[in-house]
Amino acid sequence: QRTRFVKIEGEVMRPGMYTVQPGDTLRTLFEKAGGLTRLGYLYGTQLFRESVRQQQQRRMDDAINAMERDFAKFLIERSRETVANGESETITAEKNAVQSFLDNLRKLKPEGRMILELDSQTRTPAQLPPLRLENNDSLFVPPIPETVEVMGAVMAERSFLWQKNRDAEDYITLAGGRRSTARSTSAIVIRPDGTLVSDEQMESGGIAPGDTIWVEENTESVSWTRRLKDISQIIYQFGMGIAGIRIVK
Repeated sequence: QRTRFVKIEGEVMRPGMYTVQPGDTLRTLFEKAGGLTRLGYLYGTQLFRESVRQQQQRRMDDAINAMERDFAKFLIERSRETVANGESETITAEKNAVQSFLDNLRKLKPEGRMILELDSQTRTPAQLPPLRLENNDSLFVPPIPETVEVMGAVMAERSFLWQKNRDAEDYITLAGGRRSTARSTSAIVIRPDGTLVSDEQMESGGIAPGDTIWVEENTESVSWTRRLKDISQIIYQFGMGIAGIRIVK
């Protein structure tokens, strides 16, 4: 029954730290903060929670440790092959690459972001889920974005102005199209609310302001990455976002 302190920042009328009572929800917090400004982009609202961050960190550590064990077994098998063929330099290069990749993963720190699973047409706090607030929750409401970012296996990673009737393929074309190293003809769309969806699952023209279109690289050409099912999922299930992808790349 103790008092909880939560913070709300960004495009609200009265940003700051607020006290909330047990049972208070996101909607309660927006009421205390006076609602959105005219630039508030509710669909992009980010909720960060300490208990979630700690859970993500534990899961991430377990995942990286398991990955390291898998790589170690794989490199032992590879070393037997390369020694037999007189290619010891190859295994050294692969070992260094694996270690560098794991080191980069360990640099990533989960944000503790909770995915609110909002609809792109969410406009008012009354449409938010009735989620109860926890102590030290932090909420950020961004301004309405004007761009869509294209990154990954495209000729030129760029940000483009959002236009209502453009779909994912239109933006990929603007980025020069896919490189030959692209994994497939589909792409992953990272929504402003933090969810991921295949562009094939979206309606034509369904790209929203603030979306990021990510064309995946085909990692099968690099032997030591074959045991990775999907780097994007490893990163995003721990809430580390675009910055995490860039660090690993």
